Amino acid sequence: FDASASDVEKVSKQWDTATAQRQAYNKLMGWLDSPIVQAQYVLPATAPGGSQGNWIADFVAEMGIAKNGRWLSLGCGSGGQEMYAVDQNLCVRLDAYDISPQSIAQAMQTAKERGLRDIYFDVGNFHEIPLPKHQYDVVIMSMSLHHVAELNWLLPRIGHTLKPGGWFLVNEYVGPAQFQYNPKTLEIVADILALLPDRLRYDYVHQKIKEKYVMQPREYWFLVDPSEAICSDHIESALHRYFHVRAQHDYGGSYINLLLEHIIGNFDPENEGEVMLIRLLGYFEKRLIQEGVLENCFALFAMQPKSGFRFLTLLSLPFQFWDKARIVIWKRDALYRRVRKRLHSMLRL
Repeated sequence: FDASASDVEKVSKQWDTATAQRQAYNKLMGWLDSPIVQAQYVLPATAPGGSQGNWIADFVAEMGIAKNGRWLSLGCGSGGQEMYAVDQNLCVRLDAYDISPQSIAQAMQTAKERGLRDIYFDVGNFHEIPLPKHQYDVVIMSMSLHHVAELNWLLPRIGHTLKPGGWFLVNEYVGPAQFQYNPKTLEIVADILALLPDRLRYDYVHQKIKEKYVMQPREYWFLVDPSEAICSDHIESALHRYFHVRAQHDYGGSYINLLLEHIIGNFDPENEGEVMLIRLLGYFEKRLIQEGVLENCFALFAMQPKSGFRFLTLLSLPFQFWDKARIVIWKRDALYRRVRKRLHSMLRL
């Protein structure tokens, strides 16, 4: 995410808070944290030939990626995927960066406890991380690319840092920017929640029965985390602009993501009925996407860079301008709405 120092500080603080929150709750937070969702819905969609239980390992097998390479991870969080890759000997060295000091501290501690030596964690945002020419065999980004505002600045440089024949592996949210979902999606979520028993729709974060997904306006995200899903709806087209997409596996998340947030931990993996319910939710979401009622929101990509870094850099310039202009317009509109709300509150007094 390209932003002012204050915006970078907001993002870092937000992810420090999120890391602490995940440690504090003894519950699953989002749909992708659930082994039920992974086993019953995500992995069958992302690994048609059979899954090894992890999307990175599946791509290594599917694409025939050599296991003797040097890897880079951008936006590693607390390092779970990265430690898996090193532990499974998918690479010989892995450099991992994240903007959250707390996440990096946690990752370093966990790696030390597990005795993992060939993994190196450091704090850094996307504009500070060195990306020298032909440095890495594989670059991975897992749920971090949607925090990048200037996609058209970063992506050509990722291609530049990959060795010839190198791979860019991405697991990403590609849905509406800043989670501005259409009313139809929100209505579906509310209708399904109304059908669930209270024990399954109890929101353990907010400590109340969940009746709907609360969609926050853009001004909320600019205040709390200016990077959150900032240009997520442009990710897919940008990836195709700079990379040859060798494999793409869509896996939904259109309504099931919103539906299960902060309640997925209520579903018991040992309860056959509750597991079946997750399968049904996934089935109906898949059909709604196939029929064009909903749009896919999550996808895996395995890519190799297009040749001609200089040409691609020139090609990116007008898109970089649009990236900047788009954010300026959104921030202006968000500020206008915030000021208008403040004035309305004052007039009521």
